[in-house]
Amino acid sequence: ALTFAQEQGARSNNAQKLIRASTLIQRVRTALVARDWAGVFDVVHDASGLEMCKKEMSAALNAVSNMRSAEALRHAIEHHYIDGVVGDIDIAKVSLQELDAALDAARDAATASKRVESLVNTAHVVRRLRHAILEDDWDEIQTIIGNAAMLAATSAFASEAEAEINLCLEELEDRKLQKLLVGAMSRQGTKYLKDAIALSQTTVLIHSEQTQNFISTATFLAEIRGAFEAGEMDRIQ
Repeated sequence: ALTFAQEQGARSNNAQKLIRASTLIQRVRTALVARDWAGVFDVVHDASGLEMCKKEMSAALNAVSNMRSAEALRHAIEHHYIDGVVGDIDIAKVSLQELDAALDAARDAATASKRVESLVNTAHVVRRLRHAILEDDWDEIQTIIGNAAMLAATSAFASEAEAEINLCLEELEDRKLQKLLVGAMSRQGTKYLKDAIALSQTTVLIHSEQTQNFISTATFLAEIRGAFEAGEMDRIQ
């Protein structure tokens, strides 16, 4: 339609304004698709004073603000994260600085898209998680993981942070299992040992090497105690 109008030429002042407005709208949409923020700002500047495309230019600026906020938040979530494996968590590269900057920028921009809202929620959770692990506060980490689960249940948690959350969840459960096994081994009888061993076998989470050693020790100790309780001295030998 724009090409046809340009070829036919404007026959009135109003038609000329329509062609100009349409040309500007096409340019700004092309710049948005290309994520050319400088190009968007140039078009908005060129459209200054043209009432016909005022709403379009305002929407374009809002879109840029949303996209830039989303990019900054996503980048901050995907970098300086908690790394490693269960039993060997690596926090050497963990930092809060980029998250803080992205959250401040998103707040100042006052963007309101669902994507940005989800990333803001996620960034706040991730910031708390990284701060807690730097403080070695696993009680707080358990609370934070619960908060993340509630957000995920309402689709308000971004997938970019799932791997980091899952790693911390597996590490948390591994530590809890270690504590349970050590406690069971320090108590008399076989009941608590058997309960702890049974729990270790029902979980689908990854066990650290240290926890696997605890499970082996607890299993051996349960057999020894069971044989002793049954008076099976030959079995103990």
